Amino acid sequence: MIEGCLKRLVIGLLCPLLICLPLSGCWDRRELNELALTLALGIDKSGDQYTLSAQVVVPAEIAANIGGTGASPVTLYQASAPTVFEALRKMTIGSPRRVYLAHLRILIFGEQLAREGIGDVLDFFNREPRVRGNFFVMVAKGMEAQEALKVTTSLERIPANKLYNSLTVSNGYYSPTSTVDMRELINRVIQSGKEAVLTGLTLEGDDKMGEDVKNISKVLPPARLSYHNLAVFRKDKLVGWLGEDESKGYNYITNQIQNSVGHIKMDGGKTLLEATNSRTRISVSEKNGKPVFDIHVKNTVNVDDNSSTADVTEMETLHRIERESEEKIIQLMNAAIEAEKHRLHSDILGFGEEIARHKPRLWKTLKNGWNGRLEELEVNCHAKVHINRIGTSGHSVKQFMEEE
Repeated sequence: MIEGCLKRLVIGLLCPLLICLPLSGCWDRRELNELALTLALGIDKSGDQYTLSAQVVVPAEIAANIGGTGASPVTLYQASAPTVFEALRKMTIGSPRRVYLAHLRILIFGEQLAREGIGDVLDFFNREPRVRGNFFVMVAKGMEAQEALKVTTSLERIPANKLYNSLTVSNGYYSPTSTVDMRELINRVIQSGKEAVLTGLTLEGDDKMGEDVKNISKVLPPARLSYHNLAVFRKDKLVGWLGEDESKGYNYITNQIQNSVGHIKMDGGKTLLEATNSRTRISVSEKNGKPVFDIHVKNTVNVDDNSSTADVTEMETLHRIERESEEKIIQLMNAAIEAEKHRLHSDILGFGEEIARHKPRLWKTLKNGWNGRLEELEVNCHAKVHINRIGTSGHSVKQFMEEE
């Protein structure tokens, strides 16, 4: 009896121990001092060669308890090969550590590569298990991606962090940009009904000075990176760019306005409005076998500046501002629609996706050659603006000065 109990006890203790043996460690673990942590990656193409540029952190220059030497906090490793994966492995020729992409924050496509097609590049990121898909993707406008990654930045010592944070802030407080990560980009490329859009990155000033650490020693750096409008794709190829108003209209229609500002002309001056809450709803109906779209935008705004002679404490004036603002939003949306239908011929606004969601039978008859049908679409835009706050004064400062 006692012997049987002891035997069961031993077996009961051994089983959990045996189960835990395979879980004793990570088979592919790497120490941090064996890895080159890459926060930004640029991809360009010339002929049949992909050129990868990896912006790698220099640990000694960013460590809190080490003074550093004043050198650049990042370094750039580059390699070219017929495929992205080969180029990534080829970087080990120049790098003393393995280039590690798990902490990637920014991916930049050169414009030439984007126009040729990014399908093969997306396939690499879709298959590679060691790369997360939550990093932002953008297009270097009018230049190669490697040029952007050579520019030093102020305020944020690591350029990749500057680009990531700038895009996040811009998307939250201004509207001609859009945050798109790798997972969303792949979905947009492989699915029908809505094409991909990426934010454009530009280099202003002296690009040669941008490569020097002295670039950030000046109050106004000679070379600066900034975001400029939106790149429009058809499947995996860049086909054109949206202007600023068209980009704002795109974000209104796709319900991506978090906070934005704009002005309307009023009584010899300007009234500036801040959108604090915006909601967009798209409805689809069918007319003679064709889809009809109605886009409804509801916008809550604050009056943040008034250089006109209008008295914003008067209800009639507020109604006039609301009507003018509604017309301005409709103009922005129509600008984006016109660009999609007549200039770019790419359904970035997702009209096909709306049909597939609300009218699946109709979508089956229209989805083949959908981008070629865009010019025939009937789209009606509607906007409703409500002023929430007008500030602490009804008159402008100019009016107060004239009254004295």
